[in-house]
This record gives sequence, structure tokens and C-alpha cells, in this order.
Amino acid sequence: MNTTKLWLPFLIVGVLVWCSLYCFAPSLVDRISYARQAARLRAITENMPDLKDVDRLSAMLREVSRAVKPAVVEVRVAGSGEFDRWRRVPGNKSGSVGSGVIVDSENGYVVTNEHVISDADAITVVLADGREFVAEWVRFDRMTDLAVIKIAPERLMQISMGDSDKVEVGDQVFAIGSPMGLPQTVTFGRISAKGRMTARSDTYQNYIQTDAAINHGNSGGPLIDMSGKIIGINVAIVSRSGTNAGLGLAIPSNRVKRVTDQLIKNGKAMRGFIGLEIDTPSQAVARRLNLPHTKGALVRRVAPGGPGDLAGIETNDFILSVDSKTVVNSQKFRHFIADIKPGTVVPIQIYRDGETMIVSVKIILQPDDMRGAFPR
Repeated sequence: MNTTKLWLPFLIVGVLVWCSLYCFAPSLVDRISYARQAARLRAITENMPDLKDVDRLSAMLREVSRAVKPAVVEVRVAGSGEFDRWRRVPGNKSGSVGSGVIVDSENGYVVTNEHVISDADAITVVLADGREFVAEWVRFDRMTDLAVIKIAPERLMQISMGDSDKVEVGDQVFAIGSPMGLPQTVTFGRISAKGRMTARSDTYQNYIQTDAAINHGNSGGPLIDMSGKIIGINVAIVSRSGTNAGLGLAIPSNRVKRVTDQLIKNGKAMRGFIGLEIDTPSQAVARRLNLPHTKGALVRRVAPGGPGDLAGIETNDFILSVDSKTVVNSQKFRHFIADIKPGTVVPIQIYRDGETMIVSVKIILQPDDMRGAFPR
């Protein structure tokens, strides 16, 4: 009896403790878990300034952006040009907005796209600081969709051209311009691909592809690398909706420099001409003509008295290389020839009747009417 009385208080306390744990333990565990989580979040938040200090990429992006934006301009056009590609200027039914970039501050040269200024009655260039300049003259090349606008060289900033041949897939880039009429818009992305071509075969392409956001109004603006140099001029997007889908195209800077230098110096682009109509053969055509493969350019027609004819090139000759550069398709061949300075003699490797041979061709200036070189 005395033993029972001795253990009874302990038994009651144990029951009370058990009941307390049963009733309140889940809430206590939740509170402890919450306290631990809150402590972790506070620690992360407190360490944010340290993480920000080592975020060198953001700092670099800001510095490059600040350095190049003063040279990026808005191109306002009035007239009857191809304005369906651009956002119209509010209150101006006959106006449109594109982008451009100053490449020569001493002479006031602005590069943009030909389709931005096509058939314009008046062109106004608006700088980042709000100053407006009326174009003194404009020269363009429809085959590459490039144009040069001359403005007064008054306290201008410029951006240098980079080497687009050194650009690699994965490189980080900026696109800067006036999408939807919003000037000085900066977007960031990467080089997605090189050597892109659209379905149009009447122009010189070989575009750089980027996922940096490009929209209507960006055309004519620069694609910038991380050193602050132009590696392309934004020209088009691939999209079913007509808005950015992460598939932007830019004209490589090396082509831009070559063409714009010629526009400034000669008033027109000076391209090489060989006097050949060529095509990329299909597998069926390659089998029928006993070609070694389809990577090359097949001669369809030879202009009488043209450079190719004088060098002995014949119909159905299969062109493998130009000046030791491999020809992978007919577009590449067109680009190679166009980029050769007229008057230059170049070796061209061809495949004919099971044999490979080299012919020397003297490239001439491309005529304004190339169709006239191939009489029907």
C-alpha cells in the first residue's frame, strides 16, 4: 500500500507529460522546423551583398551597355517605304521607326538596314541624348540589306567593328535598338548558330543567329560582343507570330564593314562576278551525273564571254573550292565570289567526268543587270 502511494505521483506526472507531447508535439516540431528554415533564409539574405560583389558578369554587362548605348540611334523615316515591318510613329501615319549605329563619329556615318530607309522621303536620326539630325545623304545595297546614313558630325560617339569570323556559338552578346519604338532597349543572349540562310536566294546572307530578344524596330541596330564591339547588324527574326521567338538574325560585321566601306567610297557595293549560274545538287542529280557527293556547286549555265567561260568552265562542272576555300553549297560559292576584289585571279577546283582539275579565273566587277549576262 505504501509502495502504491509512492509511485502514484510519478504515474500522474508521466500521464500528463505523455498527453502534452501527444497534443502539442506536432506544433512544437513545426515551430522548430520553421525557426530553422527562417534562420537559413536570414543567413542567405545577409550573404547576398557578398554574392553580389563577386557577380562580375552583371558588372561587365552594365559597363559594356553604358559604353555602347550612346552610339546606338533611332532611325525615323517618313515616306512610302516598307513600313509594315516597323512600329509606326504615334500620330504620323506615314512614319516608321528602326535602329542604327554610329560607326564613324568624325564623318557622321550611321549604319542601318536598307529596308529601314527604303523609298524614304525624309530620314531623321535621333541620338541617345535626344538630339535629332536630318540625313544629309543615304547610300544602300539591297543585296545585303545594308545602308549608310550621313549626318552632321557634331559630338558623336561611335562603336568599333569586331571580327565576326572569330565569333563562336555560345558567345554572349547584346542586341541594342528601338524595338516597338522603345529606344535604347538592351537585350542579352548568346550566339546560337552561324552561317544561317533564309528561303530568299536573291540576297547575300550567311547570318549570325542569336537568342537575344529582337523585335520589330531592332533592325539596323548592332549586335555587340562582350568587348563592346559590333559583331553584327540585326536584320530579321524567324517567327510565326511576328514577334520575338528567340530566333534573331544578324549580318556578320565583316560583311557589314566590307559593304559599307564600298558604299562610302564608291557609292555602291563592288562585288566579284564569275558569270556562272549554279545550284546545289540533290542526291538524285549527284547520282545521275556521277558526282562524288553533293557538297559543292553545280554549274547550270555559263555566261558567253564571261570569266568562267574564258577559263574553260563548262555546264555540269562540279565546283569543289574557290581559292582553297571549300564550297559546301551554291550560296557559299556566291558569297566567296562576291567577296573577291574585281581583277583578282583565283584558282577554282572543279570535278568533271571523274577527274579533279584546277582552273584560274579572273574575277570581274558584277554588272548591275546580271540577267543580261545570260541571254535566253
